[in-house]
Amino acid sequence: MKAKEELTIIEIVNKSTDFLSSKGIESAKSEVEWILSSVLETTRVQLYLDHENLVSEEKVNFIRDMVMKRGKRIPLQHILGNTNFFGMPIRCDSRALVPRMETEQMVEQIVDRINNSLDGHVVDLGTGTGAILLSLCSALENCTGTGYDNSMQAIELARENLSGKKCEKRVGFELLDWNELTPDTLGTSANLVVSNQYEQHELTLKNGSVMMGKIVTDSEDEYSLVQSGLEPLKLTQVKKFEVESKKASKLSMMPGGLINSMNAEELKDLMAYFVSGGDRKHKVFRPLKKLQNLAIFLDPLLPYQHLLLA
Repeated sequence: MKAKEELTIIEIVNKSTDFLSSKGIESAKSEVEWILSSVLETTRVQLYLDHENLVSEEKVNFIRDMVMKRGKRIPLQHILGNTNFFGMPIRCDSRALVPRMETEQMVEQIVDRINNSLDGHVVDLGTGTGAILLSLCSALENCTGTGYDNSMQAIELARENLSGKKCEKRVGFELLDWNELTPDTLGTSANLVVSNQYEQHELTLKNGSVMMGKIVTDSEDEYSLVQSGLEPLKLTQVKKFEVESKKASKLSMMPGGLINSMNAEELKDLMAYFVSGGDRKHKVFRPLKKLQNLAIFLDPLLPYQHLLLA
């Protein structure tokens, strides 16, 4: 957008969309609509009903600054300062990553399966904005919760998001060094532990090679990836001009060998979870004498856990 005293809404939409499209923003028009509706305090539909209305020079400059930031790959939610997550407003800025759609779907699945039947304590590891914990404890009205993060800035942001929420008196956020995380750290009070830190992406490079890892920053020129859950602070930079395509990976970056630390009872619980799909009413949780036709076993020679229904 070139500087001009006043522009109509539709002129701003068209010029801003062209600019963001030239910067490779996939949903350029939609994001411009969100920026305008935020600045003009109106709905996206109303923008087009009022498309010939003039926008003041002050607001045009404000919109221009926001569009320029988005062109530099600053997340839209950070520019707007907020996002909607599970029906509630969540403040977003550079102190934490933006909650993703997949994260909201995870919360929906948890709430659907538990169905407000949990009366206990929820622990959120790597809480970030606090969106997961706040959503769960708002939906599960009998639960308390604690969110942990190794960033004090993220903890401060999560506490800001907690203010005014219906679960405010039941939730807290604490700083935790991941190097000190052990089963004893959480104590015996945790009834539900959630953590959404291990989704990774698959980058196919133009030379034919593939790089995998969690994208933690997405700047105008490059991606920064964490490629090992055991080294969360070690980043690999990939220039965008080297990337042919990017997609979510079906493989988790959860460190290998974690299952080796589990005892027999914990393995049984894990296998029961796989069999039941998380349904606590599944027959696998009934007394053993009622489950004579069900056998669960691990084959140490195979890379995956196998289930055998006799």
